[in-house]
Amino acid sequence: MKKYYKSSSTWPSYNIPKMLKERGVDDATKLPNFHYREDSLKLWAAIEAFVKEIISVYYRSDDDLKKDYELQNWITDVHDNGYPICEGHSDHGAPSSFESTAQLCDFMTAIIFTCACQHAAVNFSQMDVFGFPPNSPALMRQPPPKKKGVVGMKDLMNCLATKHQASLVIATVYDLTRIFQDEKFIGEYPEDLFIDEAARSAITAFQVKLKGISEEIKARNAKLTVPYPYLLPERVPNSIAI
Repeated sequence: MKKYYKSSSTWPSYNIPKMLKERGVDDATKLPNFHYREDSLKLWAAIEAFVKEIISVYYRSDDDLKKDYELQNWITDVHDNGYPICEGHSDHGAPSSFESTAQLCDFMTAIIFTCACQHAAVNFSQMDVFGFPPNSPALMRQPPPKKKGVVGMKDLMNCLATKHQASLVIATVYDLTRIFQDEKFIGEYPEDLFIDEAARSAITAFQVKLKGISEEIKARNAKLTVPYPYLLPERVPNSIAI
C-alpha cells in the first residue's frame, strides 16, 4: 500500500469516467458487456448531478465558495495531512483549496462514488471470486516450479490450501461481504440533516434517478447467464461498510 501511495495514488485516479477513457475501456462498441463500466457511469452521472444541485443551494457563486473558510481549511488539511507529498513521491493531485463550485463538485462526486459505489463493486463481489478457493487461491503451499512441463495434477493439489486454510479464507470473505440488516444505502438520509426545501427536492430527484438505474440493471441482468448485481443502488451502502 505504501508503494502504491508513493507512485500511483492520485486524486485524478478516482474520476471513473477519466480512468476508463485513459485505460481505453470506455467504448462499448470495442468492449461490450463490460457491466461495471455501464453501471458505474450511470451512478457517477447521478451522483454528479445530485452533488451539483446540493452545492448550488449553499453556494451561489465561486466567490461564496472561496470565502467559506471552514471548507477551505478542510481541503487544506486533506492536502497537507491526508495526501502529503513526501520525498520521492509523485504529485498526488489533491487540491489545497477550492477555487470554483465545479471543482468542489468533481471532488465530492469522486469521494461519494469511491466510498459507496467503488467499494461496493470491489468488496461485495469477493465471495463470488474467493468463495471457491481453487478459483483464486489465497496462498501457495509449495515453491514455484523451476522447470516448465514438469508440473502435474498432484503438484497443483499440493499447492492448494488445506481444508482448514480454505475455511479461514471463506469465513473471512463471508464476514467482509455481509450486508447488515440496518445498513443505509446510497440515497438514503435517515438523519434528515438537510432542512432546506431545495436540498430536500434534490434528494428526492436523486432517489428517483437511483430507482431508475436499479430498474435498468435488473432488466439487463434478467437477460444474462451471469448477472452483475454489485452496483444495484439498493446493494450499495452509503459509505465503506464491512
